[in-house]
Amino acid sequence: MAKHFIGVEDYEISPTWKSPKKKRSSLALGLTALYVLRKYRAGKKSSSDSGGRKYGTRTSIDTRQRCTVKMHYSKSMEAHKEQINRYLVKEGKGKDGNAPTLYGTSEVEYRKNMTDKNFRIFLSPSSNKVPLETLAKTFIASLESQTGYSLFWVAANHYDTAHHHVHLLINGKDKDGKDVFFPPDVVKTFMRENARNICTSLIGSRTKEDMALERKGQLTANRYTILDDKIKEQLTDLKIVPRLTTRDAESISMRLTHLQSLHLCKFKDGQYIFVPEWESLLRTNGRYNAFLSARKTLVHTEEQNLNLYDGSQGKVSGIVTKIFKTDEVSDNHALVLESINGKAYFIPLYSRPRISGGQIIEVIPERNQRGRLTPTMNKKSHTDLLVECEQHDYRKGYAVSVRGNAQGREGPEKTL
Repeated sequence: MAKHFIGVEDYEISPTWKSPKKKRSSLALGLTALYVLRKYRAGKKSSSDSGGRKYGTRTSIDTRQRCTVKMHYSKSMEAHKEQINRYLVKEGKGKDGNAPTLYGTSEVEYRKNMTDKNFRIFLSPSSNKVPLETLAKTFIASLESQTGYSLFWVAANHYDTAHHHVHLLINGKDKDGKDVFFPPDVVKTFMRENARNICTSLIGSRTKEDMALERKGQLTANRYTILDDKIKEQLTDLKIVPRLTTRDAESISMRLTHLQSLHLCKFKDGQYIFVPEWESLLRTNGRYNAFLSARKTLVHTEEQNLNLYDGSQGKVSGIVTKIFKTDEVSDNHALVLESINGKAYFIPLYSRPRISGGQIIEVIPERNQRGRLTPTMNKKSHTDLLVECEQHDYRKGYAVSVRGNAQGREGPEKTL
């Protein structure tokens, strides 16, 4: 089972872990020097443009290139083989729709030393100008320099999305026989900052045009953004009257229009009226990128009745109407359960689901030893659900279909 390293509470630092002696990498140091040189030149230009400001003056704008970094690990040899045999080299993900090619450690050498434990790193620069193979090799060299490991690793570049990206696969034992371990500070800070610095070294800092495009991206992002903070500051009783004279008036107006398209607010009598859970919905979608999309796939339930299942809802029964893959790096999925209680649930899973769309199930909230929600799912029949509907007088959502089928009004259940 793949496990998260970023943004979770069940990650623990081994009390016996000690930071290995750092090594130097000429490639990493060379690119670092190039980054510093670029920054120095940018500082000189800024100084001349602003009437003598010296290099090193702090500004509120970070002009480095953006780069998304995600990391997961697994202790499954089956999952390890799945990555190198299928996912990294999957047909259609390479250039021109071809299969990607592996690079890094010799594939023969990598396979010979494969262990159950493996690490998966996802690097996605905001600019498609960044040469992915150079990014990957420099990133690994810097990581080895930082940790002291001599890693077995392979990588593949994928071009099947708007942002080109690279998938790195790292073996759980290094070339010196050391057990590979990355503490949280390496994952959360070093990897992210290092990736941004490398991208900047390769193609230079972001231009004003780049940053303008980034701001436009925030206007239509299906996650919580800085603009939403500004909207939140102006809300009174979940209502906002757009201010036309503020500096961000145009951006906020466009953001409000997008939030309206997501059904998170509506415009009436000259003001926007927000649904109470608008912020949590955006933040949830930022974590599970299919959440808002899932609302539009509901078959038996009103979209405002879709909830994130966190276990507090207890046992729920219904039909699985959609299954999403929520992460490119891991096997993380989520399923949509439309319940006989009139609500629908978006249920995150940290492995491939063993059920399929159209199946009727009961979900029981259970947690593992670390407190992570790992719900149990049992198959149910229409008869089971009908009994439950009668016991609780359920008459909304999927209960309508269950009762209708039982009375012979709607024919056989439709398989989705």
